[in-house]
This record gives sequence, C-alpha cells and structure tokens, in this order.
Amino acid sequence: MHDPFLNQSQDRGGPAMPSLKEGQWLFNRRYELVRKLGAGGMGVVWLARDHTEETQVALKFLPAVLVQHEGEMKRLKEEVRAGKELRHPGIVATYALELEDSTAAIVMEYVEGKTLAELLEAQKRGFFEPEEITGWVREIAAAVDYLHADAKRIHRDLKPANILVDAAGRARLMDFGISRRVQEGMTRHSQGSVVPSREGRDGSEIPAKAGTTMQDSSATLAYASPQQLAGLPAAPADDLYSLGALLYELLTGTPPFFRGDAALVAVQIATQTVTRLMARRAELVTEGANTSTGQTVPEPVETAVLACLAKEREKRPANAKTVCEALTPGRAAAPSAAASVPKAMNTSPAALGGPSALPQARRPLWRALGVLLLLAAAGWGWKTLFPPDNRYDKLPSTQKDLEEAARKKVAEEMAAKDAAAKQQAEELQKKLRDEEQKRLAAEAATAKAKADAETAKKAAMPPPAPPKPPTLTATKESPFTNSLGMKFVPVPIGAGPSKDQRILFSIWETRSRDYAAFVKDSGHDAGEDWKTYNHKDVPVGRGEGENAEESSHPVVNVNYDDAVAFCAWLTKKDRASGLIGPQDEYRLPSDVEWSYAVGIGDQEDASASPKDKDEKISNIYPWGQDFPPHGKVGNLSDSAAKAKFKTFSATEDYTDGYETTAPVGKFNENQFGLFDLGGNASELCADWHEEEKGTFVVRGSSWAYSQASYHLSSRRGLSMRDRRSYGCGFRCVLVVVGR
Repeated sequence: MHDPFLNQSQDRGGPAMPSLKEGQWLFNRRYELVRKLGAGGMGVVWLARDHTEETQVALKFLPAVLVQHEGEMKRLKEEVRAGKELRHPGIVATYALELEDSTAAIVMEYVEGKTLAELLEAQKRGFFEPEEITGWVREIAAAVDYLHADAKRIHRDLKPANILVDAAGRARLMDFGISRRVQEGMTRHSQGSVVPSREGRDGSEIPAKAGTTMQDSSATLAYASPQQLAGLPAAPADDLYSLGALLYELLTGTPPFFRGDAALVAVQIATQTVTRLMARRAELVTEGANTSTGQTVPEPVETAVLACLAKEREKRPANAKTVCEALTPGRAAAPSAAASVPKAMNTSPAALGGPSALPQARRPLWRALGVLLLLAAAGWGWKTLFPPDNRYDKLPSTQKDLEEAARKKVAEEMAAKDAAAKQQAEELQKKLRDEEQKRLAAEAATAKAKADAETAKKAAMPPPAPPKPPTLTATKESPFTNSLGMKFVPVPIGAGPSKDQRILFSIWETRSRDYAAFVKDSGHDAGEDWKTYNHKDVPVGRGEGENAEESSHPVVNVNYDDAVAFCAWLTKKDRASGLIGPQDEYRLPSDVEWSYAVGIGDQEDASASPKDKDEKISNIYPWGQDFPPHGKVGNLSDSAAKAKFKTFSATEDYTDGYETTAPVGKFNENQFGLFDLGGNASELCADWHEEEKGTFVVRGSSWAYSQASYHLSSRRGLSMRDRRSYGCGFRCVLVVVGR
C-alpha cells in the first residue's frame, strides 16, 4: 500500500521513531507486525495482522515528538474520529488511533495497489487517453460527491499521489487530513523544517518537483485552488479545482501550472490562463518529456477539465459527477459552469476546534503580507516591488497593489516562455504534418506498385476453379466443438427474443487459453491482469506454476468490451474456416437465456427487467435447494480460501479444495450438460442492468462468494462496462441460423 503519509522525507537524522521489528506484538498484543511498508519524515508504516478482527491492516507509527505532546495527540484523535465516520467503497478506511506507553499508531485499511502518480509515471507515452481513465474518474467522482453531499466534508488535497488503484482496478481516495496534522505537529515541535521529497526505489532521496508542494497549507500547491492559496475557508469547489488539476495531469503528464519555484507557481495559479491540453502535450513532446501527442482530446473532455480550473468558484461544475459524465462518450454534455454550487461548509479554524479566525477586516493585510513573502521567496520580490530610489511611499501597500505587481512581473517573465513554447509547439505540429504527408505518399506509391504487380500476375494465370462450398458443422440441434476446442450444447429457450429457439451454450466458461489465442491473434488491448494476477500470492485464472496461455481455468479480469470483442473475433474466425455459417454468431447470453440455462426461465417474467427479478426466487441454487450445499457442487469460497485469505468468509461446512479459480468442468454438470453456473467465475451477460447508470448484468456466483444470496440462481449482479474483476469472466453462446 502506497501512502501520502510517506511522501515527506526526513531531515538529516530524522525524528525519533519507536524501535520496531517483524513479529513484534503491540497494543495489548492485538497487532503483529508483518513487514515494513515504508518510512519518511512523517513516520513509518508497517503491515500488521489484527488478531482481533483476523485481517491485515496498515499501522502508521507517529514520531515520538508528537506522542509526547498532549495537544498534538488530541488533534490527531479528532482527525481519526472524523475519518472513521467515512463509509464509502471509494475511500480507504480509517479504523483507530492506538497508544501504548510512548508508541502511537493510526490503524488504517491495508490496500494492495499503486497510486495514480505511480501509474502515470509508468506510462511510456507520458499521459493517459480519456477512455483509459473513465473508470477511475467515475469512482473518484462518486467518492468526492459522497464527501460533499453526505459526509459534509472536503478532501482539500486531491492529487494523483492520494488516489490508490487497488488490485481489482478500483480507484480509492486516501489521506483525509491525517498527514496534514502530522506535518503541522512536526513543524511546531521540530527544529528543522520538513522538506517535501520522496524516496527512490534504491532508498535514495529524490527532491520533489519544483512548484508541487507548499508547507503552509493542507493542499499540495500544484492542485490547490486560488481560494486555498488566499487562505479562504475550504469549499467543495476547491476539491473540484483539484479534480480538474488531477485530470489535467493524467491527460497531459503535468499539472496545469508547474514551472518555476513555489512562489512563481502560486502566482501562476492565481493569475495565468491554463494552456489547452493538446498544446501542453505538444510542449512536452518538444521538451522530450513525452513521446507523442496522442489522440485528439474530445472537446467535451477539455471543456470539463478547464471548467474545473476556473479561477472563480462559482464558475466550476456543481459536482464531480458532471465532470465524470463528460469523459463518458454519449452520456452527457461537458459542464462549462456550475448551475448551482453546494453551500460552503463551515471549515474555518474556529469551527474545526482550532484558533479563532482572524477578524474580516484584518484578512486583506495578512493576505497582502502572504503575497509579499511569496514574492520574496521567489528571489525577485523585493527588488522588483521596491522602486529604484527605495522610497517607502512608493512601495505597494495594499493586497490589490501587491497582486497587480505580481501579475505584471509574472506576465513579463512568462510572456517570453509562452511565446517560445507556442513557437516550438507550432514547429512540432508542422513537422509532424510534413512527416505524415511523406509517409502517406510513400505508402500510396508502394501500394500502387504492389497492385500493378498483382494485376499483371493475375492476368498471366488461368482462372481458378470455383471453390467448394464449406461443410458447416454447427446445427442448433446437436452438440458442437469449435476451432478452439470449446464445446457447445443446445438449450431450449421458452421466452424472450429467442423464444422457441435452441441456443448453443458453451458447456463451460471461456478459458484463459481461449482468451490468450484471441489476444495473440487480434492484438486486443486486454491489459495484463487476466494472465498475471495473483490474490495474496495465489494465481487467479490459472493454476500454480501454470501459464495463462495453457490454462483451462476460466479467464477473469475481463470487462464487457473484452468479452464482446472475443465473441466478434471468434465469429469471424469460425466463419472463415467454414465451421459456422455466414449468419451464425457467437455472443454473450441474454439475461433470459441464462435463466433458462440455469433452469428457472419458466418461473420468471421474461418481460421484467433484470433488476426487478434480482433474488426474487428464493432457495433455488444451480445445484438444488440446499445451502450450505451437500457434497462438492461447485467452486465457492470455502475453508481452503478462508485458510489462505484470513479476510475471506467461508461457506459453512464446505470444502471444494480450491483457493481461487478451478479448471472448468471439475464439478457436476446440470440437466443440459453445463458446468459452473454456480461458482468458479461470475458471468457477464449482454443485457443492461441499469442503462442510465451504464451497468451490465452479471449472473452466477464465483470462487470468492460465501453468502447464500449471492449463489441464488435468480441473483443479478452488475458490472460497469470497463470494470475488470478477479471474480468475473464470461460464457459464450452460438446462435445458428436456419439449420
């Protein structure tokens, strides 16, 4: 688990920390230390086993200098108490603050994964395309809107390093003020200042990017709104600005403003116009930071991002959901401004239990001094703001005068840089256009030469004999084996669009080796998890020591589009080989067809929506009416999974012998000859679960489920279109026309 708590490195010598070692028991022998996850100037984080809850947690140990101060511990307790109240799947949970003698630690949910900052750094091209981040943005938006609308809280520090993508591919928010409280406490009670930096993979210290941190605020500078820089009370619109800055960085490779030191970046945020996304990409290619400009960013996406980055709060989108919708093709128009902005929450120091806020009349003076200090820190503030004769009566004396001086100075210094960057971008685009035209001309000449040669060759050859019609082997009445060795059997459908037809169902879920053939032949971008994912060091979708390309386990970590692409590829392949007819088609089963395959189709209303039929038939499972089941009926979450994964619950008194997925066909088939309709992998279907929410139906349980209702034949799960999960795969059907 990567944590912003560790993003602050130590001064020389560092703060005193408790002595810790693997296997050590702490806090009334409740927690056993497993291994150290990382360390920084704000403390050290260990993976530990909670022997009361039988789960793994992250323990964030606090520097001794904080533990010794009652006031600091009181503030941290309040922060932890507030964090414990947050209950959302998109937020990493805070559990407790533990204190024993001179040792204190914050107990957090342990989540395996990587931060968006790490994923962005690993991107070879230097940035993401919009379609690559829609799933993450959807989850971030849901968590942010929950914070604002339900929890009545503001994050204040949204940035790529504070968003974790877990092993299942879900984006989750971290760091709700705890790191800020620790840093503030260290600043108050340590002699040295805390220097923002990060630890390199070899343990060496890497300085932070210029302009990306500020120590006098809870936010990180590059993602802070102008209002946060001005010291105004936090509001939801500040999180919307940070969301825009975060998206800007994911889509270009840098935050909106990042050039220069902290003072210069702060003034840019307050005064400068944001560079458009494609122009920034072009700048970074010219500078050698990125390898290409990528695809053109759709206008709705750019409009949404720039709306978030509006200088005035009231011009930003009303909520995160509207921003997310702009990244989803065909869902909604991009927000250009907020129709209504949520009322600012009471987050002043006085409201949060801190020092009373400054009287309103004094705030401009303090803000003016803040601007002056920022300009001085930049190295040019004093000599620029003082007149040549150093007369006091010529010194800017108001906040407005200081801001005007700052704007003038920045405009002068940035104009030359902007002009140079613009010229470089234009030159690059012209160069790319010229190269593309040359390439197209060369390809056209080559293609013409080949076509001429082929025409001459054909003219010299005798006419070919008429081809023999292919022998079609698939019929709707008989079992069928396709080119991949996938076996199909007919299932009669009594209702719905396929009424009175026989649909050929694959007898098992699509195997990893079937999917591997598709990925290799088609070049489909399937990611890596389908063939490499491990759950707690146990392979999923393949056996121990087995390659996915050879495995008969069901393929998992695939989404709806992956499954549809597989079916389209297989259709084209088997039509070309003559195994199926020109109108025959592989596809995902419909919800109604799946119900008939599992044996409950005649007990449901085919005209009702899948959502309305969810769990409406109780006590009927794919294997019968008993739960827990008698005998080995399928691959469910059992005692083997419980023994390996302490956080898993197990189906009571049940053992199937597999910790994760099992080879297909290992358990008894049903009356049609179909395997694993209950267990192994949940199966994507062709129907919407809720179209307005973009969710598709998922049928059947998986190896990870133990709860009785999850195994009901009538249960309908759901999945977002781009969601890839370690428990979800798919089963194909073949529709044969006319035979």
